[in-house]
Amino acid sequence: MLRNGKRRFFPPGAKRVPPSAPVAARMCVAHSNAALLTWCPPPDVHRSPPSSYILERRAVGDAEWVPCLTTDVASTVEVPGDGVPREADYHFRVCSANQYGCSGHVEFPGSVHLVPRAHVQRGLQDVWVHVGEDAVFSVQLSAAVSGSWFLNGKRLEEEDQQCQITQSGVEHTMRINNVQLAAGESKVRFEAGGVKECAVLNVQG
Repeated sequence: MLRNGKRRFFPPGAKRVPPSAPVAARMCVAHSNAALLTWCPPPDVHRSPPSSYILERRAVGDAEWVPCLTTDVASTVEVPGDGVPREADYHFRVCSANQYGCSGHVEFPGSVHLVPRAHVQRGLQDVWVHVGEDAVFSVQLSAAVSGSWFLNGKRLEEEDQQCQITQSGVEHTMRINNVQLAAGESKVRFEAGGVKECAVLNVQG
């Protein structure tokens, strides 16, 4: 077998079959916003040696497993929040592979909540409305993470009667219904992780 420009030799007696599955899969979540994954080679590694190990992830509630890392040796791997596409609880699994195929998958026990680092793609802008109109503020981030809205320093809840808060993927929106003149120059703030955006509500009579 050729690998990285070199021929990989199998030990005498090795069979031309896929390797067995790895063992002792463990996940440590002691570090904030990261998963530390460890596993060991198959116990019968000389029967059909793995040439690589394939790690996959799946967000809780999703049906599809997604490859996230391939390594040549059984080891310890850290998966940070920056390594996932959106904020969610994640499961992980691993399998052994060689030129003859892949083993069955071994799932790491438990799950871990991971949050990618988000950046502002479209920032918060000041809004001008007339009395009685609705004011709409929006922010677009680089990753789908949860966030919080504040009006004059008070954190808004989703069930707030005056305001409507929605999130669609990377888009966060806050609507203030039936704006009155007294709301003029209100301070609006949005926060998500290290992101903080501010704007002002301007009301015309």
